[in-house]
Amino acid sequence: MKTEIFTQFTATPQQLEQQYRLRYRFCIEHLGWEGRNCVDGMEYDEYDTPSTIYIVCFDDENIARGMMRIAPCSQPYMLKDHWPELVHNEALPDDDSRWEITRFCIEKNIGAAKFSHIFKQLMLSSEMIAKMKNIEEYWWVASKDNLTRIIRHNHVFAGPGMQIGDEFCYAGKSYAHNMLAPKHRNFATNQDNEIYNNIEFKAAGEAA
Repeated sequence: MKTEIFTQFTATPQQLEQQYRLRYRFCIEHLGWEGRNCVDGMEYDEYDTPSTIYIVCFDDENIARGMMRIAPCSQPYMLKDHWPELVHNEALPDDDSRWEITRFCIEKNIGAAKFSHIFKQLMLSSEMIAKMKNIEEYWWVASKDNLTRIIRHNHVFAGPGMQIGDEFCYAGKSYAHNMLAPKHRNFATNQDNEIYNNIEFKAAGEAA
């Protein structure tokens, strides 16, 4: 499993297609989202912009199996545009030190070992990008179940939450340099480890 980081400008056609297809499988087929922009088994939206960075895990056949999308809060972003009422405890973020995470997807029924491997690569990649881009916080909208399963050690709610579709969701933030849980940190950040060495930053340095 390898992780590739790219933007709209630096991606190959296959990289973009594969992350759109994973989003369709996960968000449309698995979660059952309706009223989304879809074409030929791909899901996309208005936040796929030049400022967006994609972190995508590919298997040995170059099929996307996990991903997350991040973008600076200085640009239009989902939380501010669609659910600003979720933020009660402070002002909505609006600068380049705070970025939003969206489209966090890991292939359904991929198995516990592969899920864990992909998850660690995504979290480690987000930390590395935070260091490169001077990102202090990652903001998100998520259900409490997903938060306690994914980043239970590092999240702060920004308000009381509300029902969005079939899930009760919260907005909040995570410290961008602490996305990996402490129990995973020494293992995943060892430079001799497969997780570390399988993250490719060839596009990240060119990102806007």
